Amino acid sequence: MKKYFSIVTLVFILMGCNKHDFLSDLNFEKFLLSGSGNYHNTSHTWYLDSLTINGISYNLNATQKSYNITINYDGTYTNSDGNSGQWEMPDITHLNMSKREINNTYTYSKYNVLDLNSIRFCINNKVNTTSYNYYYKIANQ
Repeated sequence: MKKYFSIVTLVFILMGCNKHDFLSDLNFEKFLLSGSGNYHNTSHTWYLDSLTINGISYNLNATQKSYNITINYDGTYTNSDGNSGQWEMPDITHLNMSKREINNTYTYSKYNVLDLNSIRFCINNKVNTTSYNYYYKIANQ
C-alpha cells in the first residue's frame, strides 16, 4: 500500500509541473509598458528623456523633458499635452497608437519598439525619410 501511495504521489507531482511559460513574451512586454492590471499596477507613466533625429541627438529643453505619457493597462493612454487615445502592441517589436482628435476622429501612429524594460522605453517612428527615436524613462512610482 505504501509503495502504491508513493507511485500515485509521484505521478501527481510530475503531472502538476507546468512545462509551459506562465506569461508569454508579448504579455510580459505589455506589463512592462502599462502595468499588470493588479491592485496599484494599472498604469505606467513615462517621461521623455531624450530624442534623436536621423541618429543625431536633439537637445530637449525643460518643457520638452516634462512631456509624459501614461499608458494604462486597459489599452488607453493620456499624455501631458492633453491628448488621449488607445494603444495596442500586436507583437513585441511594434506599438500602434491612435490619438482622439477634437472632432472624434482618430490619427494613427505606428512605432517600432527598440527597447523596453522596467525603467526605460525606446520607440522609433519614421516619417518619410526622417527617423525619430524617442527615449523615455519611467516615472518614480
